[in-house]
Amino acid sequence: MGVIEKIMVALGWRRAMPVYCRYSFRLRKYIAFQIVKKLGEKPHPERFGIVFLDWTGNSAISEKEFANARPWGGVDYFESPVPRGFIHVFDAPACKVKQPRFCGLAMWYNWDRMFVFKKLFGHLPDARRGKIRQVENENGSLDLRGSESSAVIRNSRIDEIIIDGEIDSIQIEASAVVEKISDSSQGEKLRLTLSTKKILYPGLEKLKDLTIDDAEEINLNDVTEFYPTLQTLSIHGKPGSIAGFDALRKLPNLEVFWCFNMCGFDGSDMPGPDELPNLFHLWFEDLPNDAAKRIRKTWKDADGVIVNIGKARKPEWFAENRDNPFHDWDERDGIPKAFAKKAFSLYKTCKTQMLALSSLPEAERPAAFAEAVRGFVAAFNVMDEKEPFIETIEREEIYEAALDLWRLAQKQCGLGMTEDEFIDTFDNRRDW
Repeated sequence: MGVIEKIMVALGWRRAMPVYCRYSFRLRKYIAFQIVKKLGEKPHPERFGIVFLDWTGNSAISEKEFANARPWGGVDYFESPVPRGFIHVFDAPACKVKQPRFCGLAMWYNWDRMFVFKKLFGHLPDARRGKIRQVENENGSLDLRGSESSAVIRNSRIDEIIIDGEIDSIQIEASAVVEKISDSSQGEKLRLTLSTKKILYPGLEKLKDLTIDDAEEINLNDVTEFYPTLQTLSIHGKPGSIAGFDALRKLPNLEVFWCFNMCGFDGSDMPGPDELPNLFHLWFEDLPNDAAKRIRKTWKDADGVIVNIGKARKPEWFAENRDNPFHDWDERDGIPKAFAKKAFSLYKTCKTQMLALSSLPEAERPAAFAEAVRGFVAAFNVMDEKEPFIETIEREEIYEAALDLWRLAQKQCGLGMTEDEFIDTFDNRRDW
């Protein structure tokens, strides 16, 4: 700080606040921010108020660079503490934000995503930036070069997706089959979300962000071999089974690891804080009891690491809920336990009906499927009318469960009904 600034701080006219830096593996540059609201101050006294600086560098920001840097956006509110790996470089007079405004409650796992998106894709025309391309019923090769910034692929059979580093995210849903992804940037700028059985794609060695949904069986040795530069890895089971936690040591850049609804491990091979030096957010839910105890013991005292470990389960729970899309309902506030059991029973009954479709003449199958889905949806209407409980999350879960039934019918008997026709059938019957 200069002499004048030091005097202003000493007089209380502008208080000195900490400035932090961290290297962004996505951007391959340092990013800086300043805490402008301390814990205990309003709004959101349990969170820091943070302003990012419109600055990047090859090393930590200097006081001279800070003096010339401008705030980027408004104030975001992050949970405490500031995780490890964020370097406190110095204190400086608090940034002046022209219009201090509420930007949102933020989580550290997402700390650099919007900033990086602007830096990497801000040059794109407004018509492309932030626009999602919906890909349905495609076959053969899919060229996404010069396309929108995101793509969702469903109900397609793609031999090859071609991208050029100008797309931020690709989501491949369970109804799609994609054999190959070709990227001249080796996935360096890509966020990849997979709900498919195929999760290993050669040529994406620089991928930073991978989410695996509806996982059934995962071996982390394979994942780390194909994607050695991952910064964020998030795995969500159906439930599913997972092995090879010791392979996480092969991911030197790993900052965020989430593992939900997975079994088949006891936590004994989970690396510790010293072995994953960049990891600052570790989150397990719906995991085996023994694993929860071991991982919690290993990580609970890790300095500067946000650790969430919840919903430890007995082996019987995984056996009972392996095919239950409503497995979270039994412990969710606002949902009667009887409704959770009823929902799973409805799903099992409807699934049996899907498997029986193949015994019908092909021309009768769409009508029989529609009748089964209408009955499925109507039962939730009755429950919600009796005691309202269906909000946005539950609505999406019911829809996804019904969509799984449609996929099953497609797979088992080649149901002659498109996804749009299924959606119309589903929507026309629901009252929520």
